[in-house]
Amino acid sequence: HRCMIMAVSEDVESISLHVKRPLWLHFYIAPFLFIYGVWLYGAIVWIGFDEQREAALISLAVVGVLQLLVSLSCFWSVHVNCAFTCSKESDVYKATHAKVVPTLNNGFPELVPLKKLLTEDGTADEIWFIFQKMKYLYDADEKKQFRPVEFPVDQSMGFYQSWKGYQSEEELKQAEKKFGKNRLQIEPPDFWTLFSERATAPFFVFQVFCVGLWCLDEYWYYSIFTLAMLVVFECTLVKQQQRNLSIIRDMGSKPYPIMVYRDRKWRSVQTDDLVPGDLVSIGRPKEDDVVPCDVLLLRGPCIVDESMLTGESVPQMKEPVDTLPASDVLDLDRDMKLHVLFGGTKVVQHTPVPKGSDGIRPSDNGCLAYVLRTGFNTSQGKLLRTIIFSVKRVTANNLESFAFILFLLVFAIMSASYVWIKGTENPERNRYKLFLECTLILTSVVPPELPIELSLAVNTSLMALVKLGIFCTEPFRIPFAGKLDVCCFDKTGTLTSDNLVVRGIAGLGGDCELTPVSDVPNDSVLVLAACHSLVQMDDALVGDPLEKAALKSIDWSLSRGCCC
Repeated sequence: HRCMIMAVSEDVESISLHVKRPLWLHFYIAPFLFIYGVWLYGAIVWIGFDEQREAALISLAVVGVLQLLVSLSCFWSVHVNCAFTCSKESDVYKATHAKVVPTLNNGFPELVPLKKLLTEDGTADEIWFIFQKMKYLYDADEKKQFRPVEFPVDQSMGFYQSWKGYQSEEELKQAEKKFGKNRLQIEPPDFWTLFSERATAPFFVFQVFCVGLWCLDEYWYYSIFTLAMLVVFECTLVKQQQRNLSIIRDMGSKPYPIMVYRDRKWRSVQTDDLVPGDLVSIGRPKEDDVVPCDVLLLRGPCIVDESMLTGESVPQMKEPVDTLPASDVLDLDRDMKLHVLFGGTKVVQHTPVPKGSDGIRPSDNGCLAYVLRTGFNTSQGKLLRTIIFSVKRVTANNLESFAFILFLLVFAIMSASYVWIKGTENPERNRYKLFLECTLILTSVVPPELPIELSLAVNTSLMALVKLGIFCTEPFRIPFAGKLDVCCFDKTGTLTSDNLVVRGIAGLGGDCELTPVSDVPNDSVLVLAACHSLVQMDDALVGDPLEKAALKSIDWSLSRGCCC
């Protein structure tokens, strides 16, 4: 069980094990205790505190600022945080944390705590951690590495066809312990978590540092007013971001009762209590309920609208696996298009399992299905994880801003050096005031109103977008969006409403001119009436919006079995 770095899946590049050091051994504390001791000895013995008070205070301030920057670097980089606060550990049973580095474009590294299930003698029976809403278990028997939880998605068809559901509460508890429940919730961070992220950003820290310098230079009112405005604007941004995340969370599907076959009988449970291995009844919902998780259709065919997940407006026919050979092995890449119902999709029509047939039959005349994956491990959950974790956080900093600031910093250093050299030539000049003025020259490279103006502009844009029904989870992406002049989309049917109007047909006369629908030949009308994938569901016509508009334009209707 000795391991240092382990590649585990397509989403995770490497994992390293660490042990948290005691607080006083952190790099931003232990070395500085020694430095402060040296400063105290030097201030009293070497230079004399009374004679060189200004030099002693300036050196103390420099050390304090350096310590603050070192501690803040732990917030800015996970790698720095690990180096400064943790020790590497090769024994997984002794490690307390794991640094997880994802693959490219799959989020950013995190330092996550290791969770251990202890036996009666105190040894770790199971070790795991949660990274980006997914559970990774340590495989102590074979590969000696962390792996994602393995769901029952590669069994033989005979296994699924003969499965009778969970027969006891003990089996159900073991499944819940391994897989967790079917909860697809995005909890928005609390106010102080989001505010602390912004309060430790380099721009904000720099602004607070400038406010401190202005206070030392007796600019009290201006400094405090600037700091108060900065805090108010950041709080407004955080509240708006929190509100947008809450709205997005509320847009998700809510748990609803579903029939599940457990302990040899059908019972009603909430969809968020489902676990892989459950046998459920799937049918056309009475309301706008969607399929709660990824399920394998065992008995009874159905038609599913997958537009919410894939963008395809054409309903998909799903066939059960009860007629497949028992020796066939389920392959999601091959079988999911025909036999798997994805979480987040909607059943528009189903055929109940025939009465009197052998095997388990749902009590509510639905289709019988086997739960394959739940929560954030479903296809819908993977999409949500991509939205949440695929990109890094964006702040007001960007490459152009830093390049501009570095260019100005060259002139600021030259000016500050000139002031310091000329000032020290006068022995009566106050060194403390001289050092403060040189520091203010360096900090004046960044305009003090820049963060406030940027926050105000972003906040105004956020409120304008909310009025249009557009919700932004990363406010500082708005300036990037303002640079766009071209937007490319995949197809019209996914992004527009289905209220399309047919203006005519082109190409009938050998050219590209439009011919009104009322003047087209009868053969063209028959093609539009017959060549489509529309399906009549009760009193509603379901299918591609373009095809529905074309059928409507020729004044034809679709009924079961014929067109008229």
